[in-house]
Amino acid sequence: MYKNVILLFIIIFFIKEKTNCQTVIDYFPQITDSISVPYPSNVRCMEIYGDMVCIGGQFKKVGNSNRKYLACIKITDGQIAPLNSILRGQVIAMTIHQGYLFYTTSDQTTVISLGCIDIATGNNTSWQPSITSNDLMNPPFVSSMVSYNNHIFISGSFDHVNGNAASQFVILDASTGLEDGYYNVLKANLKSTNCDKMFIKDSILYLPLCSLSFNLSNGQKTNWSPNPSPNPIEYFSFDNNSMYMGGGFTSVGNKLRNGFAQVDLNNGNPSSWNPDCGPVKFILAARSCVYVQRSNFLETYDKTINTKIDTWLLQGINVMASYGDTAIIGGQFSKLGWVNRKCLVAVCKGLSLGVNEVNNALQKISVFPNPTNNKISFSLNETNNKTLNIIITNILGETVFNNTLNYQKEIEIPVTDLNNGLYFIKVQSGNNTYAGKFVKE
Repeated sequence: MYKNVILLFIIIFFIKEKTNCQTVIDYFPQITDSISVPYPSNVRCMEIYGDMVCIGGQFKKVGNSNRKYLACIKITDGQIAPLNSILRGQVIAMTIHQGYLFYTTSDQTTVISLGCIDIATGNNTSWQPSITSNDLMNPPFVSSMVSYNNHIFISGSFDHVNGNAASQFVILDASTGLEDGYYNVLKANLKSTNCDKMFIKDSILYLPLCSLSFNLSNGQKTNWSPNPSPNPIEYFSFDNNSMYMGGGFTSVGNKLRNGFAQVDLNNGNPSSWNPDCGPVKFILAARSCVYVQRSNFLETYDKTINTKIDTWLLQGINVMASYGDTAIIGGQFSKLGWVNRKCLVAVCKGLSLGVNEVNNALQKISVFPNPTNNKISFSLNETNNKTLNIIITNILGETVFNNTLNYQKEIEIPVTDLNNGLYFIKVQSGNNTYAGKFVKE
């Protein structure tokens, strides 16, 4: 028994020591209420809007602000936007269309309420359709909402919308809330299809759980067919050119892919990348990395070198969204690794790393003052290399400063022109790489 405990601590210590590429964004708020019964605090859904993330779930307080079931947070500084909404139950699904947040609430009755908020003002609009079920033993449920061309696509378990018969899938007008008949061909094709999770990209509606997609210009099925086996796609995420899929499958398109696959958006064929993750519980594609939850760990893979660069202890994820190289993670948890974070956390891949830097721990530097508003300074031990390459990146992964300077024991860099937020600095001196971070206020 004692040997097992010691082994566990060694494993945990190793994971902690190897976690040197990721950063928990300290200023980003967490859920701070104490809801425990009958439904514990959680974050169920989220959407990115500009530099803001909108979250919904079962909560009453975010950071120091009272926000019941719904909140909008600025990712770059953690500020919580004002909202004037009054909701009857927890938010279980949402989508954003033309500056408006469309959401679904559930209070565990036979009626689901839909609503819409003007994000700019925080005010409710008059858009209020209803979804109901005649099955008293199985309350209605919305599993996914997406938007396209002034239409709101809704899937789930229900049998009536606005009092009219509608089963599993409906399309509503984003202005009136009434059922829209424009996509009747699509709805006919989806009558017997599992639409549990949906995603729209470039006028194509993807239904990864059943390996189908439909062209929204004509409602017809496309040739996209990844064919996972023996289990379906359970989780998916997109970047500009690919879908990243996770689940319990062992092959995709007759190629061995254990729980993880990157597939082409046109035909579903898998790429050559095969990290062999095993069963994947959640997956998120960011700008230059992919976040993967498997077992009780959240792992980060660098897409540019197809290599795992980080591991965190984490379980209880419900939803993730990306902002550049930052992952916003929501769910029902209390810690990320050793960091206390209840139900909501933002994690950033702070540096563009090369293969050697992934394999060798970076040397840390202290940046001061931190936070700062006009300049940063740091010092290095004397080196034989006469020049220093200095790169500063933001949480999007964008380079905001890249310059080569002559070596000095103490380096000073002006940052007055940078926007407020978290930044990462990497200094290359010969074969040595130093890394640090700072907050611009």
